[in-house]
Amino acid sequence: MLAHKCIVRNLKDQFQTFPVVVWTVDGNPLKSGRHVTLDNVDYNSKLVVRPVKREDSGQYTITATNPSGKDSVTVNIVVTDKPSPPQDIAVTTLLSNES
Repeated sequence: MLAHKCIVRNLKDQFQTFPVVVWTVDGNPLKSGRHVTLDNVDYNSKLVVRPVKREDSGQYTITATNPSGKDSVTVNIVVTDKPSPPQDIAVTTLLSNES
C-alpha cells in the first residue's frame, strides 16, 4: 500500500449481529400460527394478530438479544368487544307490588 492513500474497508458485516428476537404473552412463548404473524427482518420485528379477539388481551413482551446484551419491552394490550350474553342467570328474590 502506498503512503497517503486511503484505506476503506467495510466492517459492518464483521461486527454487527442481528438480534435474536423472542415474543411472549403473559410469560408464554408466542409463535406464528393461525391468527398470529411474527416478522423479524434485520433490526425490525412486527407482531400482527388478526383477527384480534378478547382472549388476545395480555402482557406482550419483546426481548432482543445479541452479543452486546439483552433488552426487552412489555406492553399491556386490552382488547374490547361487545359484551357476551349473560350466563347462569338465577332468580334469588322475587318482589311484588301487590299487597
